[in-house]
Amino acid sequence: MWSLWVGFNALKVVLTPYTNHLLLTYAPQLGGTAPSFARVLEDALRMFVSQACVFTAPYAVDRSLKRPANQFAEGPRSISSTTTI
Repeated sequence: MWSLWVGFNALKVVLTPYTNHLLLTYAPQLGGTAPSFARVLEDALRMFVSQACVFTAPYAVDRSLKRPANQFAEGPRSISSTTTI
């Protein structure tokens, strides 16, 4: 579920130039002033980074719990030692 929300926010960042163009076009027609591109991009990036951080911490913990406890104790294995013919 969180990955959908992070994906939506990433799409929002990508579409920021288009959104800014629409704001610049329609704001004067409605009698308002459009925010600057930097402000629109800042809002989109702030939301994306905050939501990505919310997603990253549980993902990192989940990935670390699924490793076997003795994975690092054995050391690296070569391909030839694990291959049987």
